[in-house]
Formats: sequence, C-alpha cells, structure tokens
Amino acid sequence: MTPAVFFDATLRPNRSLDRRGFVLLLSLMTALNLVVALNFVRAGGWPILPFLGLDIAGLILAFALNYRAGRLAEHIRLDEGGLTVTHVAPGGVARDWTFEPAWVRVAVDEMAHGAGGVTITSHGKGVRLGEFLTLGERREVAAALDEALRRRAATMIAA
Repeated sequence: MTPAVFFDATLRPNRSLDRRGFVLLLSLMTALNLVVALNFVRAGGWPILPFLGLDIAGLILAFALNYRAGRLAEHIRLDEGGLTVTHVAPGGVARDWTFEPAWVRVAVDEMAHGAGGVTITSHGKGVRLGEFLTLGERREVAAALDEALRRRAATMIAA
C-alpha cells in the first residue's frame, strides 16, 4: 500500500515570455535594427552596424540567463513518512531537507520591498523557499502546508 500524500507541490519562478514570444520579440528587434542600419549605411554611417549586432547579441544573452534562472524548482512533499523539501538549482544540482512533521513550523517572511520567502523549521534547522513568489503566493503556500500538517497529525493520531 502506498503512503498517503497530504501535500505535494512544485514551486517554479514565473516566466512571462515563453519561447514563441521570445522568437517574436527577437524577430521584431532584428527587423527594427535592420531598418536603422540601412538608414545609417545610406547616410554613410556604416560603422554603426557592429553595434546593432551587439544589441541583438546582448538581448539573446540576457534572455538566455533569464531562462536558465527559470529552471529553478522547489518541491515540497508531505506524506506519512515525513516532510521532504527538494531544491533544484538552475544548473540541475538538487539538495534535500527532511523534517519530522510533528515539530515543523511554517512561517512567511515579510521583508521590505517584497523580499522574503516561506521558512520551514524544525529542531533548529530550516530552509527558506519560494523567494520568487509574491507575498500573496507565499501566504497561500504556507497556509496550505499548515493545513496539510494538521490533517497529517489528525490522521496519525487516529491511526
């Protein structure tokens, strides 16, 4: 029999521009740069061409770094065996934390300028996650995890 799962969520940063949108933006920027370049070449300003190419290269680099950072993932799973938090860095390196649910405390960190996260602590060790979430999303995750911890406690007592 498989253990009951009380909470299972994967948190990922939001990326508002998908690959299709990126290709469209890059195409529009390239077309705009070509129009500008042709006007400069006609006026004798051909040395501007490499700079317009650097403009597009910079845009590609910025989005590549942004999409790489978007590969970050945080997985939270609460089952009969315990609470496990897995943080997967953008490079693919995973780190796990395991907690005894009976002693877990969940708190929402509210810092200036929207910074913060959801902190899970137990016996002096802890982990902060969801730093990329909005304050409302952090509160929602914390409330859902608190409720799941209560349901698990009630189920374990009844068993």
